[in-house]
Amino acid sequence: MIYASYTDIKEGIIPNKLNGALALAAIAILAAQTLVNGGHAGLMGLAAAAIGFAAAFGLYVIGGMGGGDVKMIPSLAVLLGHRLYPWSGIDLIINSIICYGPFALVYALALALKRDPKGTASILAEKTAKSLACISVAATVGGYFREIGGGYAAFGASLAALLAVSLALKGRGPRIAVPVATVGTVASFLAGPGVGLTAVGTSIVLALVAAAVEGARKEVTVDELRPGDVPAEVVVEMDGEIVKVGRFKGSLLIASGRAKPVVVPTGEGLTEEDIKTLKELGIDTIRVGTTTPFAPAIAVSYVVTFVVGGSLPSWFSSEFPRLLGG
Repeated sequence: MIYASYTDIKEGIIPNKLNGALALAAIAILAAQTLVNGGHAGLMGLAAAAIGFAAAFGLYVIGGMGGGDVKMIPSLAVLLGHRLYPWSGIDLIINSIICYGPFALVYALALALKRDPKGTASILAEKTAKSLACISVAATVGGYFREIGGGYAAFGASLAALLAVSLALKGRGPRIAVPVATVGTVASFLAGPGVGLTAVGTSIVLALVAAAVEGARKEVTVDELRPGDVPAEVVVEMDGEIVKVGRFKGSLLIASGRAKPVVVPTGEGLTEEDIKTLKELGIDTIRVGTTTPFAPAIAVSYVVTFVVGGSLPSWFSSEFPRLLGG
């Protein structure tokens, strides 16, 4: 798993030789379990591999997992051991998705800092100021309204404050956001240490995510594109015009029927036909993002799944009440 993570980060692939070795190890384990514990143990192992493969292939189809990851999951489902059969593959995938979030954030932020340190630092500072201004004011207002009218009043007041500050800061720079963030942060701590810490922590996480997503993208010419590149923009036809929009906005426009897809790649990225279409349309440049290796998340998930004996949600649901004395 360490080697798979290394090759996935460095080259974006998991070698077939490695997956082949894992498969042979899984077959050996199944054979040993069958000999020692009978045919039922072997069948349960096969079921774990089949269920894990089916779930992984489903994610592959929608672009959530690469081909090398799919090949690896069935073998790892078997190697996790018979105490987790037949759901070891599902548990492994669930934990991998949970572990992927923090890794993807760190990876994208590191890539953005490597590409443009000053630009990414500037984006991070601006996003931190704006998110802290919005969250701290909303948390402060919600905290005071909770004392007056209870939970529903606090939620409504927080949401209204969040929207108001967001609209007020839209299109404005740090000169406005920083004073608002400073006042809001002080007020949130005056409302309660828990309120202040929650506001600051949430703001920092949101700013890191925004900076990572924005900084990891870059503008390239269509001639520089290669099959497999993941665009941050899609091309749609709207009101008789060909326009470039963000992937999320494009999905909403297409789903609502307001736009027709022209070049909307799947999770596997651009194809040669997509690139040819972009050239024919006369589009010169397009923003591309980055694909985050999934193997490191699977590696951590493998250990987590073995230690907790299943998926993290199941473990929390059973252990958290016990830790609280319930």
